[in-house]
Amino acid sequence: MRLTERVSRINESPTLAVSARAAAMRASGIDVIDFSAGEPDFPTPENIKDKGVHAIETNFTKYTPTSGVKKIREAVANRYRNKYGYPFTQQNVILCNGAKQALFNLFLCLVEAGDEVLIPEPYWVTFPEQVQLAGAAAVFVPTDAGNGFLLRTEEVEKRITPRSRVLLLNSPNNPSGAVIPRQTLSDLVQICLKHDIKIIFDECYDCFVFPPFQHTSPFQFLPEAKEITFVVNTFSKAYAMTGWRLGFAIGPAEAIAACDRLQGHTTSNPSSISQMAGIEALEGDQHALALMFEEYARRRNFIYDALARMPGVSCNAPQGAFYVFPDISAHLNANVPDSVAFSQALLEECHVGTVAGSAFGKEGHIRISYATSMENLKEGCRRIHEFLSR
Repeated sequence: MRLTERVSRINESPTLAVSARAAAMRASGIDVIDFSAGEPDFPTPENIKDKGVHAIETNFTKYTPTSGVKKIREAVANRYRNKYGYPFTQQNVILCNGAKQALFNLFLCLVEAGDEVLIPEPYWVTFPEQVQLAGAAAVFVPTDAGNGFLLRTEEVEKRITPRSRVLLLNSPNNPSGAVIPRQTLSDLVQICLKHDIKIIFDECYDCFVFPPFQHTSPFQFLPEAKEITFVVNTFSKAYAMTGWRLGFAIGPAEAIAACDRLQGHTTSNPSSISQMAGIEALEGDQHALALMFEEYARRRNFIYDALARMPGVSCNAPQGAFYVFPDISAHLNANVPDSVAFSQALLEECHVGTVAGSAFGKEGHIRISYATSMENLKEGCRRIHEFLSR
C-alpha cells in the first residue's frame, strides 16, 4: 500500500515498543520487570474516580465545547492565576486528549515548512516526531551529563537562525530528571523575546520536583513573557490519570482559539467524563498527590543509590519527574555496541525492560522509570547488577 511520505518518516515510539515487548513476554509466562513505561503505578485517587462515575450516572456523556466545558477551563485558569498572579481566563485554556494532543495542536498552529524548532537534548521521544509531522525541522541543543544535563543559554543562542520559531523546553525533564534553574529560564525568555521565538514549555512533571530543587515556569516572568509563552500540562502524571486522556495548553488567547479550530476538525472535545474528573483533580483534596510524591522520593533515593553501586555505571541524581538516566557506555563493546543492543539484551536475557538512550538523543544511556513498586525496583536492580557483572 502506498503511504504518505510524512507518515513513512515517523518512527515507532520506542517507549511503547519496549512496553509492548515486555507485555508479550509477560503474557507468555516470563517474569518481566518493566522499567520502560512512564506511567504511575498508583490508582487514580478515589475522589477523582467518584466524579467520573457521577458523570456517567447523571448522563454527562454528550459532546462538550471543543476546548472543554467552561468550568474546567476556569479551574485551570484559576490555578495558574493563583500561582502566578496573572489574569488568566478560560480564553487562555484548551483541554485536549492528553498533553500529546496539546503539543501537536501548538506545533500545527505555530510552525510550518521551513521553520525550525529548538529542542534541548535529551528530549522526550515524541518531540522531534511531532515537529517533523508539522513540517518543521528539529534543531537539537546539546547538554552534558557531567553538568547534570543543564541547558546552557549560549548553546541555544548559537543555534538560532532566521528560521527559528519555537524553543521547546521540558522541565522537569523526561528522561534526565533535570530541572531548569530560574536564572537560566529568565535568560531564555529574554533571548526568545529578542528573536521573536515562541516558548512551548512542557511541565507535565511539575508536581514532582525534589528539594532543594524548585520548579520554575516562564509564567514567573509575566507579563513580559505573556505573548510568547505556551505551557502544556497533563492530569496523567500528577493524578495517575493516564487512561483518562486529559491534558491542556494555556497561552495567548489568539493561538488557543486557533488550537480550538484545529481540534474541532480532529478529535473534537476531550471526554466529558474525564473533564468532570479533572475538575475534581484540580479543586478537590490533594492528599493523594502528597502521598505519591513522598513515595516517588523514596524510590528515587533507592534507585539512585543502587545504580551508584553498580560497576561501570554513572548517574546523576534526578531533580524531578520519576526517571533515572544512567550512563552505561562503559559496558558497550563489540557484542553490545550501543544502547539499543544493551536494552534488548537486558530484556531478553534478564527480563528487565528499559529504553535506549539513543531514543532520547543521548547514546550510551538508558532510561529507567521508577514509577513502579519498591519490590520491582529491588528485583530489577538485582537483575541489572547481575547483567553488568557478566
